[in-house]
Amino acid sequence: MNEGEDQGLNAEKCQDLVEKFVEITATDSACAQFYLQDRKWNLERSVSDFFEANTSTREDTTTEPEVSNAGQKLLESLGPAYQLTSVPPPTFTFASWNLDGLQSRNLKMRTKAVCKILFEEKIDIVFLQELVPQTIEYIEDRLPEYQVISGRMDEEDYFTAILLLCYTVQYESHKIIQHPGSLMGRNLLCAKVDTAGGLPCGVEDIWEACGSRPEVRYTWDTKRNGNAQELIAGGGNRGFWPRMRFDRAYIKYSLMREVVPQHFGLLGLQKVAGTQSFPSDHWGIRVWFDNRRSQTKSASKADTTLEFDAETSGGPCTKKPRIKVEEVDFDAVD
Repeated sequence: MNEGEDQGLNAEKCQDLVEKFVEITATDSACAQFYLQDRKWNLERSVSDFFEANTSTREDTTTEPEVSNAGQKLLESLGPAYQLTSVPPPTFTFASWNLDGLQSRNLKMRTKAVCKILFEEKIDIVFLQELVPQTIEYIEDRLPEYQVISGRMDEEDYFTAILLLCYTVQYESHKIIQHPGSLMGRNLLCAKVDTAGGLPCGVEDIWEACGSRPEVRYTWDTKRNGNAQELIAGGGNRGFWPRMRFDRAYIKYSLMREVVPQHFGLLGLQKVAGTQSFPSDHWGIRVWFDNRRSQTKSASKADTTLEFDAETSGGPCTKKPRIKVEEVDFDAVD
């Protein structure tokens, strides 16, 4: 267990992780130690990688992907406090981020920074744009707790993807709508999932619904983002620093407005450690939702109010309970 001790774990904790792995996967302690030691004793990643290695290869993106039951098995092993329930969660989060995959500078380090942010935030639903084959492969490898749905149809240079947190979002189906007339090879990736319920009617811009705060208005901001500044300067446009709201999120309300956006913030405002680059030339957008349907089903409990911090990229000071997982040192991962 010396390698476990190197991670700050004592022998008792290591043995407990081994036993949990064996219980979830129905294997033995040798297999458990092989996966856990190779993944720095991170139980969640070890279990996910085990089931991924023992299933068939990923299906073509035009078909419905198979959903692993690794998340459910892990939840069961953690006790009744984490059991799945028919009662919707009181809140859930959504993010959308253009990762600027066509810019090769610091691409791997920038993608690693994105993975670290998503891992730490545990955002339920993530929309990603400007992915390239290298970045989506890295994301799939480093974020096994997410189901990744790719929008790549053939051999496009760049494409979109949707990430679903396996423990909070249930995948149902997806489709890709092609736009033959697009000069930039665009298509529309649509996914049907279940996390809050309710059939939508009515559309609203979420930034506007959350108060239209000016400090989070622009997601492509050459005045603040050095990555974007390089693009403008390289085009011979020095002195002209545009600010655009390229990245937007919309919501279709149900008649009862059971899911309501509460806060709109930004992601990726810090430079990647060891570089002068931000994770992307776009800021990511992040939204917290209030699930009133859950509050209705939990009428016996007192109403709760989310409080938000004052940071530009901040969100609720309190969040829904999450599965406690072992820390992943992304700076030590190639």
